[in-house]
Amino acid sequence: CIYFKITLWVSEVAYSVVGLENLDPQENYFFACNHESLYDIPLCFAALPFWLTAIAKQAIAYFPIFGWAVACGGSIFVSRGNHAKAV
Repeated sequence: CIYFKITLWVSEVAYSVVGLENLDPQENYFFACNHESLYDIPLCFAALPFWLTAIAKQAIAYFPIFGWAVACGGSIFVSRGNHAKAV
């Protein structure tokens, strides 16, 4: 996603990706970000040559502008307070 590549460039974050040749573009994968830094989500979106769909907590959908942008990106919102509904 160009937005995340620009974000990393403006932030002067250098990164490299190792092992992409081991991933089959015809397969499905689950990539999990652990939020160890502010950059794990932008790095996944910028570095992985796959169509990614984010799973985000429902509360993010209500953030002005940001929530709208996340929703436009095709994110799936999950209610963390209601486990039965989230599954």
